[in-house]
Amino acid sequence: MHGKLALDKTVNGRRIVLATVVPDLHTAELDTIRRQVDRFRDEDPTDLPEFAPLWRLTRLPALLGYAAFRAATASPRHRTRLLGTLAVTSLGHSVVDGFHSMGGTTVTLGVGRVVHRPVATPDGQVLVAPIMRLSLTFDHRVIDGAEAADVLKELKARLQTFTPAPPTTTETAPGRRTQQAVS
Repeated sequence: MHGKLALDKTVNGRRIVLATVVPDLHTAELDTIRRQVDRFRDEDPTDLPEFAPLWRLTRLPALLGYAAFRAATASPRHRTRLLGTLAVTSLGHSVVDGFHSMGGTTVTLGVGRVVHRPVATPDGQVLVAPIMRLSLTFDHRVIDGAEAADVLKELKARLQTFTPAPPTTTETAPGRRTQQAVS
């Protein structure tokens, strides 16, 4: 399973969304994934070799670039390596409550912002609760709708019962402490 990672970056003074793939999520250690994500997030994308094909593609005339991209992603094997099989995308940092993504991956989970809304409880009471809209876009050629619904149902149940791990304090240098969550 290859995860698509989209980043809000500024390149040459222009704000863009830049996507890359974190490969082999199903076998990678969490620390390895975290290091890869941090590297993509923190480093200048014009210096990263993973983005070199993208920069070459953007220098082509639009129709030629489109044709080259289509040719590169025509094979299912190459497509998953270039676009990922799974994406989690969020516009929750903005005023977007919910959306549907057509990101080219087999499964894309869309995450909106958390907003306090009135909610009816099973016993008929109305209360205000934090609500986060989720959407799931999937390729019917790969995953059945019933399976996709089960994935979303399980995710909802886990989010509703999630309890974050308490942060731990570690000393990184004499007199300097950092906190991190332990999972």
